[in-house]
Amino acid sequence: NHDNSMYHLSPVFTTMEIEVVRQFGKIFFGISSNRSTKEVDGALNPGGSSMTNTQALILARNEYFPHVKKQGWNLERDKPIAFTAVQQSSNLNSAAMMIGLGTDRLIKIPCNRQ
Repeated sequence: NHDNSMYHLSPVFTTMEIEVVRQFGKIFFGISSNRSTKEVDGALNPGGSSMTNTQALILARNEYFPHVKKQGWNLERDKPIAFTAVQQSSNLNSAAMMIGLGTDRLIKIPCNRQ
């Protein structure tokens, strides 16, 4: 139950996830922690950077290209790109492939320590 979707499979982690999401809502959005969890929504990403990068690209895609969820990419109209550092890990390439963005649409920017 790595995604904590069923309480009986991992009661401790499910309880922790609910509390962490409540606290994030309180800290970052000013939502009182005594409200129900239905008013604060979110999830933890225990899968690490690979899962997190994939979810980040999906969230960006859904924000800027909401029709893709139902209709898929429109190759004549949609021209999505994503920017990343040249030094980025390969899991962002995998995420770009999984969501149909493609690795050629990842624009790699050289970065320095500043």
